[in-house]
Amino acid sequence: MNFRNLFLIITLVFMIASCGMSTEEAKKLEEKARKIEIINEKGIPFTIICPNGLAFDGSSIWIAEYVSSIKPYKPSIIQISIPDFKIKKKIPGIAHMEGLATDGKYLWVGAPSKKISMIDIKSGRIIREYMSPTKDDADGLTWDGEKLWIATHYHGRRDVSIAAVEPQSFKVKKMFSIPTRDIGDIAWHQGYIWAVKYANPKRSDTEIALLLKINVEEEIIESVYKNDRIPKSIWGITANRNTIWIMNDNDPDNNFRLFSLNK
Repeated sequence: MNFRNLFLIITLVFMIASCGMSTEEAKKLEEKARKIEIINEKGIPFTIICPNGLAFDGSSIWIAEYVSSIKPYKPSIIQISIPDFKIKKKIPGIAHMEGLATDGKYLWVGAPSKKISMIDIKSGRIIREYMSPTKDDADGLTWDGEKLWIATHYHGRRDVSIAAVEPQSFKVKKMFSIPTRDIGDIAWHQGYIWAVKYANPKRSDTEIALLLKINVEEEIIESVYKNDRIPKSIWGITANRNTIWIMNDNDPDNNFRLFSLNK
């Protein structure tokens, strides 16, 4: 046996072991999951192209579109009022937007090439760009009132990196990993990070979409939730004082829906 064949065998064994462990951990999450109640389900009464990030500013929900900037498509960040679901504002976006967060004055949006763009809501202009400290694309973003939290949904093969940064300097305040993958977005709610774990039949390690409640002090997944009515393709989550919202993606009929959850 030559060195090249030996290397290929070792690599294959490592990949199988890694995938197996990841699947085992995912099954444990599914078994641990408790049912979460859906208190409302609202269809979006206007066209959105691949919603891929949610943020709440105190009175409105912002939605980022995951789409290329090739004509005729022009990605936008859309502000909708709650509870009447009317469009209040549209801001020009960038291609392939991912996570989204806001403090009411600025928007932060995940972009390709591991970048995070800071957008002034009043002018709609990108005023700064940062590199994600998680060393991968920022698929999840959320604001806790002081810090910006960033999550990478597929950091390595078996874990997700989560970081908290100071929003102007991007100085890292905290960084840790959790043993899961396929995180579509995150939200800050009552001292915890809530994450949506999507179930893509081609590449995910779970059969159903899950909601993870992450204790950032102990750096652990504290609770897991599920509901059979929640679509597998969930890529957006946000929250206010009493409610958690999630939104589906990749609906072939553009039947995008916003779910209100009673945690």
